[in-house]
Amino acid sequence: MPLLIRPLPWIAVLVVFSLSACSGSDEPRSQPEPSAPGATPTASAPSTAPAATPSVSTTVEAPKPLSVPAYRALLGRVDAAIRPAARQVHVAGTMPALSAGQQALVRAMRKQADGLEAARPPAQVAAQHSALTRSLRSAADRIEGYRGISACGGAPALSDVIERDLLAKNSVAASAAALRSKGIQVGTFLPAAPTTGKRRGENGEVVERRGSRGYTRLEVDNTLNNQDVAVSVVTGAPTKPQAMMYVRAGSRATYQGTRGTYNVYFKSGHDWDDQRHQFTKDCTFEKFDDPFTAGYHWTISLVARVGGNASTTKVDPF
Repeated sequence: MPLLIRPLPWIAVLVVFSLSACSGSDEPRSQPEPSAPGATPTASAPSTAPAATPSVSTTVEAPKPLSVPAYRALLGRVDAAIRPAARQVHVAGTMPALSAGQQALVRAMRKQADGLEAARPPAQVAAQHSALTRSLRSAADRIEGYRGISACGGAPALSDVIERDLLAKNSVAASAAALRSKGIQVGTFLPAAPTTGKRRGENGEVVERRGSRGYTRLEVDNTLNNQDVAVSVVTGAPTKPQAMMYVRAGSRATYQGTRGTYNVYFKSGHDWDDQRHQFTKDCTFEKFDDPFTAGYHWTISLVARVGGNASTTKVDPF
């Protein structure tokens, strides 16, 4: 009997061993660490890889440059859109008419610049196309700001200033010429080049004279003035003087040939328009209040002085 009882513990050990071997792993099982007092247990959900989302890529092709014929047609429409407003400025005879033409021209040039900016020109004229777009915008900005000089000779003088801007170096005319050199016509809305004229008169030059000459003289002292002046001897309307004489700043001059009793009008400024006998910038228009009696030689000074004996009044442009 004792011999049968002793092997039982060995059998028990074998059973335990065989059970531990059934885990399928030689690694020891991890045991959960005891939670700290008051800690809330957490559970981690098994991570699941997100399902792949199919992606679709699209390629937008850049618009192709315009063909040369299509580009010529585009610039033809630009000319046609601006031409009526440019003509309106050219023929304006009054300030309201000029103001309306000025605003129409600004709008037309800006709108056409927007259209040109959105277009893709032929590669060989890309630089000239960009220059035309920029010059239309900058000219529109300048023309919009020219209202401040409207008193300089009225509508005809301001119209001339606007047209000279369009024709100036590095302005719209220059950009149009660059395209024409590439065989692309544009710029038919531009005014004709003005007749070349002096932008400053000669001292003592008689720029206008009407009727017979008299025997008395008028001496003009402009030595203390920093602007050129045009002095008119007037017996009727100031727009139709007996004579108009140009006197430069810092100078004096004499007109020989006044007749009868007359009034003296004078205008000053910068940038003399020799065709219209007008200053185009910084203009003033005045007249001596008292008439000048016939049969006397007179000397006038065109600078205000304390104790002076001749008053003047500002007048409308003439």
